[in-house]
Amino acid sequence: MMPVRLYTLSNCPWCAWAKDFFSRRAVPVETVDFDLADPARRRRILLRMLDHGTAAFPYAERGERVVVGYDPSRYESLLDA
Repeated sequence: MMPVRLYTLSNCPWCAWAKDFFSRRAVPVETVDFDLADPARRRRILLRMLDHGTAAFPYAERGERVVVGYDPSRYESLLDA
Protein backbone atom coordinates (compact mmCIF):
# COMPACT_ATOMS: atom_id res chain seq x y z
CA MET A 1 0.00 0.00 0.00
CA MET A 2 1.30 3.44 -0.94
CA PRO A 3 1.87 5.44 2.25
CA VAL A 4 -0.04 8.58 3.14
CA ARG A 5 1.93 11.75 3.79
CA LEU A 6 0.20 13.74 6.53
CA TYR A 7 1.18 17.31 7.38
CA THR A 8 -0.18 18.48 10.70
CA LEU A 9 0.27 20.99 13.50
CA SER A 10 1.36 19.63 16.87
CA ASN A 11 -1.41 21.41 18.81
CA CYS A 12 -4.29 20.96 16.33
CA PRO A 13 -7.17 18.72 17.50
CA TRP A 14 -8.30 18.00 13.93
CA CYS A 15 -4.76 16.96 13.10
CA ALA A 16 -4.75 14.57 16.07
CA TRP A 17 -8.03 13.08 14.83
CA ALA A 18 -6.50 12.64 11.36
CA LYS A 19 -3.48 10.85 12.84
CA ASP A 20 -5.84 8.62 14.81
CA PHE A 21 -7.96 7.86 11.72
CA PHE A 22 -4.98 6.44 9.83
CA SER A 23 -3.49 4.77 12.90
CA ARG A 24 -6.72 2.84 13.62
CA ARG A 25 -6.63 1.51 10.06
CA ALA A 26 -2.95 0.50 10.27
CA VAL A 27 -2.19 2.65 7.23
CA PRO A 28 1.47 3.47 6.68
CA VAL A 29 1.73 7.22 7.29
CA GLU A 30 4.61 9.65 7.14
CA THR A 31 3.54 12.37 9.57
CA VAL A 32 5.25 15.74 9.77
CA ASP A 33 4.28 18.32 12.38
CA PHE A 34 4.73 21.46 10.30
CA ASP A 35 5.28 23.73 13.30
CA LEU A 36 8.07 21.50 14.63
CA ALA A 37 9.90 21.08 11.32
CA ASP A 38 13.03 23.04 10.48
CA PRO A 39 12.56 26.22 8.40
CA ALA A 40 13.75 24.68 5.13
CA ARG A 41 11.33 21.77 5.43
CA ARG A 42 8.47 24.11 6.40
CA ARG A 43 9.14 26.11 3.24
CA ARG A 44 9.08 22.98 1.05
CA ILE A 45 5.84 21.81 2.69
CA LEU A 46 4.18 25.20 2.33
CA LEU A 47 5.12 25.43 -1.36
CA ARG A 48 3.70 21.93 -1.92
CA MET A 49 0.46 22.89 -0.17
CA LEU A 50 0.17 26.18 -2.06
CA ASP A 51 0.53 24.24 -5.33
CA HIS A 52 -2.78 22.62 -4.31
CA GLY A 53 -4.33 25.96 -3.41
CA THR A 54 -4.26 25.63 0.36
CA ALA A 55 -2.27 26.25 3.49
CA ALA A 56 -4.68 24.49 5.86
CA PHE A 57 -4.09 21.56 8.20
CA PRO A 58 -4.36 18.65 8.36
CA TYR A 59 -3.16 18.05 4.82
CA ALA A 60 -3.03 14.46 3.60
CA GLU A 61 -1.67 13.25 0.30
CA ARG A 62 -1.27 9.88 -1.32
CA GLY A 63 0.29 9.96 -4.73
CA GLU A 64 -1.32 12.85 -6.57
CA ARG A 65 -4.50 12.83 -4.45
CA VAL A 66 -4.90 15.39 -1.66
CA VAL A 67 -7.36 15.83 1.21
CA VAL A 68 -7.35 19.09 3.14
CA GLY A 69 -8.90 19.24 6.60
CA TYR A 70 -10.27 16.47 8.76
CA ASP A 71 -12.64 14.57 6.46
CA PRO A 72 -12.97 10.83 7.20
CA SER A 73 -15.11 10.09 4.14
CA ARG A 74 -12.54 11.70 1.85
CA TYR A 75 -9.76 9.88 3.71
CA GLU A 76 -11.57 6.60 2.93
CA SER A 77 -11.68 7.48 -0.76
CA LEU A 78 -8.01 8.42 -0.60
CA LEU A 79 -7.25 4.92 0.69
CA ASP A 80 -9.49 3.24 -1.87
CA ALA A 81 -7.69 4.86 -4.80
